[in-house]
Amino acid sequence: MVDIKTVALIGYTIPLILAQMPFLILKLLIRRAWLGSELSLSSDFGRTLIRELRGIPISFIRFIGSPELMPDLAKSKRYGPIAQDTYRPTSAPGFEGWWHIQGPPGDRTAAKECDKVIYFIHGGAYVIGNSRTSLVQHLRMAEVCAKKKVKLAIFALRYPLAPEATWPAPIEAAVAGYRWLVEHEGIDPRNIIPYGESAGGHLVVALLYDIARQKLPKPGHAVLMFPWLNLHNRSTSFDRNKYLDILGRPSLDYAALAVLPESLRDKYKNVLDFSRPSDGHSLKEILPDKTWVSVGAHDQFVDDIVRWTEIARKDGAKVDLEVVPGFAHGGTIARDVFKTTSFLALEPDQDAEGVMPGAEYMASGVLSIL
Repeated sequence: MVDIKTVALIGYTIPLILAQMPFLILKLLIRRAWLGSELSLSSDFGRTLIRELRGIPISFIRFIGSPELMPDLAKSKRYGPIAQDTYRPTSAPGFEGWWHIQGPPGDRTAAKECDKVIYFIHGGAYVIGNSRTSLVQHLRMAEVCAKKKVKLAIFALRYPLAPEATWPAPIEAAVAGYRWLVEHEGIDPRNIIPYGESAGGHLVVALLYDIARQKLPKPGHAVLMFPWLNLHNRSTSFDRNKYLDILGRPSLDYAALAVLPESLRDKYKNVLDFSRPSDGHSLKEILPDKTWVSVGAHDQFVDDIVRWTEIARKDGAKVDLEVVPGFAHGGTIARDVFKTTSFLALEPDQDAEGVMPGAEYMASGVLSIL
């Protein structure tokens, strides 16, 4: 049931979006006529709309991505029979989270008995986002891995969002969740894969530093999907890709200040920019045995990510980097957005190869570092 506050929020936001559309379209057409673009008109329009809309309340963006608006797995053909085994909440002192899946769909397995456990940290610039939006992709990833004889469990962290919470609240939750997986669930840390998207990638890197600082057992692998490594938002690719990406610097600057206000930046300056060498810390000591990183060539983060990868390799860490041509920020997620419904309509035993290419790509990345 939608409450009156939500109705009012929608009633405020939709006219705000519509009022900006004529100006954005005119601006887009003038820019394309003057500068040209390697993007199709439809792709350019979609990316421009996401990047340049202004004044949209965070509460509205959180609402349209809320778990309540996600597909109901219990009503789907593919996962209806096993829906009760997915997205199971858990909590302990210091954190909350969900088991998205334990073992291949239809073959529930205790996490500590699985071959690998992904510790998933969602993105959203620290101000929006939740793991439920990734659930269907994760189920498909588990299917793909099972075909390669790898039993996968996926645990997703819920961390406090800004501006309601600031640093160090997210990293405290991330460390608490990691300790719980190792100490309470009895999972061999060598089988844990911290996996972060965008801001979640930043939080994974911060987690790896804290694991080393606290002398906790190191995980065996890590995955960073288009990670937000530099909260200053000033690398060269911000200028080069400013008309190619979905991200906009003003929104990112707002989010960075929300999670790390000026009053906290001196105290936590070590987490502001991971793309630069860190005094006294070798990334070979910080990173797991192997790390897989993926980013789109049109992502504004790409130069920071390439620089960080070069530093890691120079330090002796094993990091595989894939720069995907033509992809904007979050491109692997976007590939599956409009395919979820058709995927969920498949029977449990029906071949789904190629239906969710984003999920299959991410699964192949995970498998590549095992």
